[in-house]
Amino acid sequence: MNGNIGMRALSALFAVLLVSVGVVPAMATGELQDSKSETHRSISPDYLKDAKPATPLEESEMISIVVPYKLTLTKDARQDANIVNISFSVSEFDEQFTCMADHPGYHIFKGINENEEVAVLRMPKTMFGYLNQNPTTININFPTEYFTVYPNVGEMEKSIGGGIARSIQAGDPLSYEISRGDWDLYAEWIQFNHKIPRQITYLTGKITPYYYSNSEYGYCAYHEREIYLNEGDTIELVVAYHDQTDGGKVLLFPAIWDDPAPDPIYPLPFIEVSRSSLPHEYEYYCGIGVGNNVGTYELWFHDASTDNWWYYRYDDDTSPSTYIDHLDGSSELWLDPVASGYFFMGQTIPVKDEWSWEGGIWYKPRAAFEYNNGPTPDDYVHIDYYWGGELNQELFTRSYCDSRW
Repeated sequence: MNGNIGMRALSALFAVLLVSVGVVPAMATGELQDSKSETHRSISPDYLKDAKPATPLEESEMISIVVPYKLTLTKDARQDANIVNISFSVSEFDEQFTCMADHPGYHIFKGINENEEVAVLRMPKTMFGYLNQNPTTININFPTEYFTVYPNVGEMEKSIGGGIARSIQAGDPLSYEISRGDWDLYAEWIQFNHKIPRQITYLTGKITPYYYSNSEYGYCAYHEREIYLNEGDTIELVVAYHDQTDGGKVLLFPAIWDDPAPDPIYPLPFIEVSRSSLPHEYEYYCGIGVGNNVGTYELWFHDASTDNWWYYRYDDDTSPSTYIDHLDGSSELWLDPVASGYFFMGQTIPVKDEWSWEGGIWYKPRAAFEYNNGPTPDDYVHIDYYWGGELNQELFTRSYCDSRW
């Protein structure tokens, strides 16, 4: 295909965010009366009742940009040294890139030598559109770990044709046959405020369901990264550890509150985590709408072991938030007060925030957030934190639940 075709494919990407996709209506779950819910969001133990599995994105919903590796050495003095910053006008991109004949979602830089190292940037079109909101400019402005490097184009093509076998299968819906409405909540939270003047609109990191062992019935644990927005809305990234009602499933899903509603929109589709695969790392990406997209909240999960991506979107048309106010980590447990004989031990190690973004500039989390308070000790649960990664600039929280505590 020629460059014009490639450009038309890419230009269409900028219209993606104008389409309302994946908006889920709010449904009641019952307002929590526990005093711990006054300053923290808590989803109910039967939140996922009748929830449906999420379906991974199709290849047609992905975009891949292939550039000579040497181009990724282009940096921006305003940003971290690990940020690649390459910019093209639309006409420049049209002139310098073309679509691969057998893989039209791959936009490849013209004139790459057959033995030249190449770097591939691959992500959902919706994510690329979120980070490229100027329709006249295409910015390849991303952390270095967003790129996969190959020794040459031939090796890259082998990975496309014979690499990870992507699965787009969805599992079975959940169905609970018992009520979980009168259970007790045990929880610990730890909070990190945004640093003034930072107004972060995009957060990315990893969440790892690490270990789970359980028996019997009467409990449900949630390990979370809670993202509180400046107008009161909340986005939670949740790992759920269920009792034997559904066979002790481990699930990953988001929950979204549209303030002032007391309950989350209900329920968003879940990703089932195979217990035999634990520990199992997932990448997460959360974007708060800016500019013409104010009020749009977007979330992506990625399983690098299968190259499956999942996308969630919610549009808030009343008092929408415009940046992240603070972050919480949590370990929450709902327990049936009349249950007995149960055992559970769950660990999510870690939930890690790696990058944040404001106005086209990337920041490490420690430059954008600071510890505020918590946790207050409670039975059966625990959460702690530390600053780690390169130069201790990434935020790590570790969530635990244990019936012996």
